[in-house]
Amino acid sequence: MDTFAYVAASADLRGGFDWSLHFKWEQLSPEQKARRTDPTQPIKTPIIAGGLFVIDRSWFNHLGKYDTAMDIWGGENFGE
Repeated sequence: MDTFAYVAASADLRGGFDWSLHFKWEQLSPEQKARRTDPTQPIKTPIIAGGLFVIDRSWFNHLGKYDTAMDIWGGENFGE
C-alpha cells in the first residue's frame, strides 16, 4: 500500500460461498492442484468475484450497467 509494489496472489484459488452465501476464496484440493500443469489454465467455478470481468464499455452501458435494484451485497456473484 505504501509502495504500490506488485504482490502475487495464489494461482490455486477459486470463488465459492459459505453456508450464509457470503463470497469467499477457497484453495483448490491437492488433487486439483496436481492436475494443473499450467498456472494460467482456467479453474472451473460457478461464480466470479463481482466486477472482475472484461467487457466493452459501450456494450456494458447498453446492457444497463449493474442492477440498481440489487440490495444484497455479493449477489452479483450468482450466475443465471
